[in-house]
Amino acid sequence: MDRRTLLAQTLLAAPAALAAQMASAPSPTLLKPPALKPGDTVGLISPSTYVVDPDQLNLMRLTAQMFGLNVKVGKQVGQRDPRPGSSAPDRVADLHAMFSDPEVKGILCVRGGYGSQQMLGALDFDLIKRHPKVLLGYSDITALHLAIHKMTGLVTFHGPTGLSPMTDYSQNWIKRAWTPEPMGTLGNPRENNPYRPRHPLRTIRPGKARGR
Repeated sequence: MDRRTLLAQTLLAAPAALAAQMASAPSPTLLKPPALKPGDTVGLISPSTYVVDPDQLNLMRLTAQMFGLNVKVGKQVGQRDPRPGSSAPDRVADLHAMFSDPEVKGILCVRGGYGSQQMLGALDFDLIKRHPKVLLGYSDITALHLAIHKMTGLVTFHGPTGLSPMTDYSQNWIKRAWTPEPMGTLGNPRENNPYRPRHPLRTIRPGKARGR
């Protein structure tokens, strides 16, 4: 068995061991990444389902540019995963490269899907903690958010991926989330038709709550 195959199989078996480690780990001090600003460079990575469509790959670049950000694309972006989990070592390497690259100020995940949990056992949490940066993504990327926050204290951002629809509402709140100023009161999207709202909301149990 070659080294790459061994590493891939080890990664697939690692999440259970990491889950036990996370359960017993004390809560670390909250670590906030530096705010992003126009002109900064963000790294595009593909921790989950791969994307090879050239039009979608270009859309990811345009999404970052829409926020006034420059783009650095990870080596694994646009590559197929020939066997489930076989690309995990390369996806881990891309994540580590973006966190350690001084030019990269934030990291944007291409899409969700499946695969982030395959990376968890090989993440270098000490490296990530030494280089705190904005990490943005949702859905399958939640596995990275939870593990990184638990093991490093880093505040990450559960939000749209590079291929998510970017409404005016999304653009406004994303920008406000990664700037130094408080976000203020989060409002609901404005709907054109109040009788057929796209995002109906209802109160399950009224009251007030506090949290991080």
